[in-house]
Amino acid sequence: MEGRCDVSVPVKSVVFFNFSPESIKTCGSGFLFGKVLDGDVLHIHSVSSDYNHSVSSDSLDGDVPHIHSVGSDSDGWRFLGRFRFLSNLLVLAFKGCIGILRYCGNNLRDAYVLHGDAVERFWEALSRDETRTFFEEKSEGVEKLFVDFVSESNIFSRIRGIVDTDLLKEKRVTVVGLGTGGSRVALELAKAGVGNFTLIDHDRLETHNISRYVKGVSDLGRLKVNVVADLLLDVNPKIRVSKYPIRIGIDKNIDEFSEIVSSSDVVVDATGSPLVNQFVNSTCWRLNIPSVYAGAFERAIGLYVLKVQPPHTPCYNCVFEKIFSQYTPPKPEFVDYTQVSDPSELRAEPGLSISVGFGALLQAWYALQILLGEKGKIGLIEHQMIIWGNKKEWIFEKEDIPSIMFATIERNEECPVCRGNKWIKRAKKEIKITDEELERKLTRKEKKLLEEIFKQLIREIFKQKEG
Repeated sequence: MEGRCDVSVPVKSVVFFNFSPESIKTCGSGFLFGKVLDGDVLHIHSVSSDYNHSVSSDSLDGDVPHIHSVGSDSDGWRFLGRFRFLSNLLVLAFKGCIGILRYCGNNLRDAYVLHGDAVERFWEALSRDETRTFFEEKSEGVEKLFVDFVSESNIFSRIRGIVDTDLLKEKRVTVVGLGTGGSRVALELAKAGVGNFTLIDHDRLETHNISRYVKGVSDLGRLKVNVVADLLLDVNPKIRVSKYPIRIGIDKNIDEFSEIVSSSDVVVDATGSPLVNQFVNSTCWRLNIPSVYAGAFERAIGLYVLKVQPPHTPCYNCVFEKIFSQYTPPKPEFVDYTQVSDPSELRAEPGLSISVGFGALLQAWYALQILLGEKGKIGLIEHQMIIWGNKKEWIFEKEDIPSIMFATIERNEECPVCRGNKWIKRAKKEIKITDEELERKLTRKEKKLLEEIFKQLIREIFKQKEG
């Protein structure tokens, strides 16, 4: 039959996606669709009573055609064969061989692949109701078949008890910036069991990204939100992903960004851009959403990771004004990616994937701590900030390398973001409200006006930072 899978050797492995042993049994009969890997591994993604269900395509995301050499397989699903449930046996008919899954009730007992004369002998045994004897004889042409069913319970079986995967699958993490660090943070949180992601990045994957990225050349040209979304779904097909290929800028999309992150349990900022960090910090503090930041110093001599949990910790603005007023770090010379229209103008800090990846793991660890709260059995990092160095420069000049430092920063009582003294004074002046009136429940109109004043303050802070 045209389009049938041409397996050059007997099938060794069959993996079912979106099906349990019980659900594939109840389907009865039909066609199998999916992919072939390594010539003998079948990934079954779909079953249907309609052969025309098969889909094949050589394009990615609808707008990125990838041209390969003639004869290579496409990434589309193919017709793999037929299936039919007979008594306590699920029969998978492929080209040149058949797979037999033996059931005990609704549970899978064992599985075999038959090829050559064994196929005809099996049908004869089935007609005489002697299949048990047939498999016990272990005759020529009968081999064990590896069968697996992809499910959340199986995926996370080895970490259950360490983290509450039932809790994490309901949590939502927003990742801003899907470069080397952000993509790895998202991947690690997906592996830990987080079930909902919001991905924000306007950029596409380019060749110079590959040496530090979690994906390779097969994804070149694609939007990073699509690349990372596929990566997460490859870890857990049940993950729900919202994608926003947009820039996060100074005076741009404050309302849009607020709406996007409003349902988040934690926001991970992996842009490494101080301006974007300030933007995310101000928005998350106003919405009472925890956030985690990370960035590398010039020439990747080190990196920092910072967690902010309103109202319990100082905010990003507090920490960096305080710590960097005492210790001035090497300043990276780069063009802020939110402010350029031509990506070729951007310059990333040089550094190995290993170095950036270390920071990403710490950032993911902080995010996981926030999500789990007291229900997690992972190690607790009590300090708010981690600074890691891998060269004897700056504050690491007299330290053993690699070196790691922990810091807990005091709040800046004059911080306009988390203390809000300045904008509250302006709010009182604008709407003529007293301290006593401010304590009572505000009307909808007053709340809206206060929010607008706060947004204006954010813009003024950014302008000062630019200057």
